[in-house]
Amino acid sequence: MWGHELWYLQDRDGGAPDMMTFGGKTGISGFYSTYDFRLNPHCASFEQNLDLNQVISFGVTWRYIQSRSILEYVQDTSSFLKIELANAGRDKGQIFNVRGLGTAIAFDCRSK
Repeated sequence: MWGHELWYLQDRDGGAPDMMTFGGKTGISGFYSTYDFRLNPHCASFEQNLDLNQVISFGVTWRYIQSRSILEYVQDTSSFLKIELANAGRDKGQIFNVRGLGTAIAFDCRSK
């Protein structure tokens, strides 16, 4: 579900990020970091203040996402969109190099 996992970032690419933030419609937000990053004395310290309502809300939202197979739906829709963009590019000649996964889709255009 994380972008850096889907893009298979290797050590030569910088690897997984040292720190990653998340948040949005799930009703909860936060961050996680590598163990080495937390030990770095030059990095600011963070405190996570979650209340029980946020944790319960996130659990309910996550169960809903799983029970409705929403991640699979996003992948199916993404595949369909990429196919249609590639077809439009082939027919009109303005779009090429369609790529991406899930909600992160990109393509190049022949002109500005």
